[in-house]
Amino acid sequence: MGIESISDILERVEVTADLKIGLEPVFVNGTVSVNIGVVPSGVPDHYHRISDEVYYIHKGQGTMRLGDTRRDVAEGDFISIPRGTVHGLVKRGGGELIIFVITSPPFDPEHDRFTI
Repeated sequence: MGIESISDILERVEVTADLKIGLEPVFVNGTVSVNIGVVPSGVPDHYHRISDEVYYIHKGQGTMRLGDTRRDVAEGDFISIPRGTVHGLVKRGGGELIIFVITSPPFDPEHDRFTI
């Protein structure tokens, strides 16, 4: 349990070459994980066999792929991503793209992230 500012959490975010996104855990338990994500250019199209996800666009804008649909997204948008759905996110504009990624069961990129 704790209270932290988003700016403090963002200082710890490191973008990884394999994920193409920087993720910093905010909360994790046995059923759900909440991460803050920094998207430098885009999250490659991928899917999860086990996990459902929700993206919340905190800052910036992008184009979201969700199955066969592509749609522009911006600050304040929630995107519900059922397991098995191909999805990806491409940053648009010059500013930062910061998202919250809520995953249930918790995010496990080594065993449940399949890039297309």
